[in-house]
Amino acid sequence: MSDRYQGHTGPVARMMSTFAVLAVFLVTGFLFHLILWVATGRIYYQLEGLGPLLFEAGRAAWTIVVLLAACALAWGGLPEVLRRLQVVWSPMALAWGMSGAVTALALAWVATKLLGEPIGYATTLPSRSRATVAAALLHLFVLVPASEELLFRGLVQTHFIQTAGSIAGVGTSTLLFGLWHLPSDIYFGRLRSYPLQAWACRWIQLYAGGMILGMAVCLSGTLFASLFMHQFIILAAFVVFPYLERMPRRG
Repeated sequence: MSDRYQGHTGPVARMMSTFAVLAVFLVTGFLFHLILWVATGRIYYQLEGLGPLLFEAGRAAWTIVVLLAACALAWGGLPEVLRRLQVVWSPMALAWGMSGAVTALALAWVATKLLGEPIGYATTLPSRSRATVAAALLHLFVLVPASEELLFRGLVQTHFIQTAGSIAGVGTSTLLFGLWHLPSDIYFGRLRSYPLQAWACRWIQLYAGGMILGMAVCLSGTLFASLFMHQFIILAAFVVFPYLERMPRRG
């Protein structure tokens, strides 16, 4: 086993480090929601204009800063943090990311064919200005993949692989990855009265995707594999597929 997966020295150390990892997950995932609700009485999906985009971008940036700061306090300088989180370049990262994305998208297509459309989110921008489009692209292709991969496949998965093995590591990171998206699933699922099949389709796609992201990192040894995979999936979901749907059909 590689040295990046060597475990902690004792049960107390493992328990304390597990509490620390879960604390980072809770602070980065839900503190912003709580502060906004206390301050305004609303959740961020109810904000107007650029509010939802700015909130999500802020939470993603907050996640990156808190995670790297917490890890730096525990492990030392940034180079050591990046090494432990497996942010190391590999020439095969792009290939692993592409193959993982194709697999996840194929499974998502099968689930949609069997169960129908999953729970969907509002993805239209309130403005088409260059600044708005640039902010949305920065959020979708940089902040979202970087924050979620550093947190789930970098910190959570690596920690639980160290303490409980590969299956527990991938499984725990996938479970928490799903819980991270649960508030938006509940909000839009209830708002639009989606049927049970839509919930099932969404969760199959989400958890299958999370598991494949985790396996890509395990097999490649680099977080860049899941980062590229995440970006490919976002590109397909928000750019390629909507473009193909708008194309006129012949015949």
